[in-house]
Amino acid sequence: MRQAIYSLGRVIAIDPDDANALWEQSALLLQAGQERKAATALASLLGKRPTDALVMRRLGATYLALGQAEKATEMLE
Repeated sequence: MRQAIYSLGRVIAIDPDDANALWEQSALLLQAGQERKAATALASLLGKRPTDALVMRRLGATYLALGQAEKATEMLE
């Protein structure tokens, strides 16, 4: 899993607008228990897809896991 996260990071470094890579990387980071890094990737993705309800929902859930209830509420409203 670490190799996949690393490889996706390289893809994102080359093409920061690759929304699919950001989405996949965030999913792997969540699976690996790296919620803070996943939140960063999801926030970046939300900047590219500001109306994507699935991204907002996953980011909200990630904020909840990090104990950031206020940010989670903003995403889930």
